[in-house]
Amino acid sequence: MMKRICSVLLAAALALSLTACGGTKRESAQAVVESAIGAVQNVDFAAMKTYWGEDTLGQMESAAQPEADDEDAQVMKAVTKHLSYTVKESKEDEKAGTATVTVEFTNADMTAIMSEFIQQAFSDALNYAFLPEDQQPSEEEMDQKYLDILTGLLAREDNKMVTNTVDISLKLTDDQWTIESDDKVLDAMLGGMLSSADSISDSLGGDS
Repeated sequence: MMKRICSVLLAAALALSLTACGGTKRESAQAVVESAIGAVQNVDFAAMKTYWGEDTLGQMESAAQPEADDEDAQVMKAVTKHLSYTVKESKEDEKAGTATVTVEFTNADMTAIMSEFIQQAFSDALNYAFLPEDQQPSEEEMDQKYLDILTGLLAREDNKMVTNTVDISLKLTDDQWTIESDDKVLDAMLGGMLSSADSISDSLGGDS
């Protein structure tokens, strides 16, 4: 009888341990934010969509180069080459279902880089405009030239850097912390890329 009781207890203990191992442990808000930033650094668009949301991912792709996925990746890799961050503070309020993670982002200053890019791009476009039509590059060739200019500027090791500190808000959804989409956070992480793109778009009368 004692042997049978011991066997039952061991079986029950094993079942409980397996249940505990199989349960999903909630990641801390800070861990979620760091994984989300890592997705951007690794240019993992699928993970970015999971952490940052579809709307934010769409802005990332639009700010890069919406015509081709390969070009999106090239630009994003160049933009995130110098990206670094420090988590300054993390607060969780489980009862309220909210959390805030304060992060300091440092990246290349996209405002300065985009200013240079526009100058070079317009200069090239002006030069080509005076060539005979049969000598002018195709639209695809011009797109590649612009991509080369932008990635070349981003690749420089002596680019001016900019540091911004932002609060990333999260909420509890199905007992997991999820990031609430915020353009200011993304803009800070990408060195002002979104605000620079918006400024250029406005100066061109709303054209992208």
